[in-house]
Amino acid sequence: AAAAGHRPGIVYAEQTVDGQAHMAGGLALQTELLNQAPINTGEAVVTSAPGSLGVVYQNIVHTVPPFFGQDNWENLLLSSWYVALDSGVDIAFSEGGTVSIVAPLLGAGARGVPPEIACEAAARAATEWRYGQDRIMNADLHINLLEDEDADLLMLKLESAGWAPADI
Repeated sequence: AAAAGHRPGIVYAEQTVDGQAHMAGGLALQTELLNQAPINTGEAVVTSAPGSLGVVYQNIVHTVPPFFGQDNWENLLLSSWYVALDSGVDIAFSEGGTVSIVAPLLGAGARGVPPEIACEAAARAATEWRYGQDRIMNADLHINLLEDEDADLLMLKLESAGWAPADI
């Protein structure tokens, strides 16, 4: 059921990862992002982790995935993953070579990409990122999923891409 005051068919900030991050980061995060605007679909920028974000994170990588069905959406979704992961690697090397990247399933929420397709894109990007690094580093990638069936699907996609179960 919709929360009080919410209209059906409308996505509210508190229902999205982006909205949650903005609320947690407050005015300081909004100011940092405005100073880097515009951020186009398939691109990414890095900010500090102000407000309550700083309790858990040091930096935040913001990427803009495409809406499902928009022109070139598949390539833009992969681009969102690639630039976000590369930004995480850049942070790792500027801060000592260790990084833990936490990401939602890009595109699968308010952007409307079906979970199976979003999992395929995540697995492809993670595999290319993992095996395509020309830098040696200690990195972990955590993709957070709300539904168990999406997690199972992502695991299958990663295994079919050559990941060992112990590495997933």
